[in-house]
Amino acid sequence: RLINSETVKEINKKISNISREQFYKKYNPSEMVKLGIYPNIWERDGDESFEYIWENFETLKQFVGNCSNHDVGMALYLT
Repeated sequence: RLINSETVKEINKKISNISREQFYKKYNPSEMVKLGIYPNIWERDGDESFEYIWENFETLKQFVGNCSNHDVGMALYLT
């Protein structure tokens, strides 16, 4: 999926200010397991699973922010 630069800017506006506390309030390991969200560690690994997803979300925010700042789109590839 290709995401144009305008949409990248919109995504950046929505995710750039999400704090760790806000993210944690929405984090639901049981629901993630129920939905089969990879890598199915959510209940098994306790707090480590939150750290894993938070670190990856922070990386995503940086990437989207860089794309937005440089006025470029993104390519999304899911396997």
